[in-house]
Amino acid sequence: VISFGSHADQVIQPVGDITKLSRSVKKLAVQGSTNMAAALHLAAEKFPSPTSDGAAVVLVTDGYPDDEEEP
Repeated sequence: VISFGSHADQVIQPVGDITKLSRSVKKLAVQGSTNMAAALHLAAEKFPSPTSDGAAVVLVTDGYPDDEEEP
C-alpha cells in the first residue's frame, strides 16, 4: 500500500493477509493534494519487474491528480 498526498509513502509491504491489508487501508487519511505521479513512480521503484503470480498495481484516489507531471 502506497499512500499519496503531497508526497508518496509506502505504508505496508505487499502481504497476502487480507486482514493486515484491510487494517492498513482503513488507517489512510486525506492529505490535501493528489500527487499521483509520485505514487506511481514509487510503485515502479518498489516493484520494477513484472511478476508471474498475478500481482497488480491498483490505483484508488479521492480526487484528480494535481501534480505537474504526467503519471
